[in-house]
Amino acid sequence: MNDNTVSFDFIGKKGVRNQAICKNKYIYAYLSAKLDILASPEYRECPECPEYIFKYNNRRITADDVNNYLMCNLKVNITTKDLRTWNANNLFNKYLHKYRNEKNPVKKALELTSFELHNTSNVCKKSYIDPKRLLKAL
Repeated sequence: MNDNTVSFDFIGKKGVRNQAICKNKYIYAYLSAKLDILASPEYRECPECPEYIFKYNNRRITADDVNNYLMCNLKVNITTKDLRTWNANNLFNKYLHKYRNEKNPVKKALELTSFELHNTSNVCKKSYIDPKRLLKAL
């Protein structure tokens, strides 16, 4: 983290490396403040502390931290799960449009979307893609 930029680099599900860069001064400031709290020995030693979704220099960031940021700082009633679902549907629509002339554009769009989400096509279809969008595409 530096210059209002947060770099994420972690091993996710199935051992897949994930990398992303976030250039947002508000997210940077929020995470910096959270990291100061999470760096405290009291927090690191706490067995009741919530599961973290990633670590930065041995500091734990939880899904609740991110969700609280979205609610309190951005004043939006959405969660990390909502963002992931929204992203999945945007990717699906993008690939569906791009491969609309393929033999099976829905299958191709699901494959590419699930690849980016690091899931199987079946998980992507069942858990992330809007069923109404799938029906419309078929």
